Amino acid sequence: MLVILLFSVYYQYQFHKQLNNEGQMKVEDGRGKNSTEAAKKNKESVREWFNKNPHSTITACCKGLNLTYKPVRKYIDLIQEEEKEA
Repeated sequence: MLVILLFSVYYQYQFHKQLNNEGQMKVEDGRGKNSTEAAKKNKESVREWFNKNPHSTITACCKGLNLTYKPVRKYIDLIQEEEKEA
């Protein structure tokens, strides 16, 4: 019983430690930032792959970079749009 009481007090302490001055929880910007960084890295990897292997297929790129077809196709479309604008 004492263990449950101590755990409850500790949990409440940790929860209140996360609150800001207005009594609202602090929200960190994490998931979106990580996703965009990974997307930029993957896009550059796809760009480098096709610069090194210009006559390669999308499937070979997927296997070489260990990515699925859908994001590779998306990055190819984005890269081609950037090249048209430049």
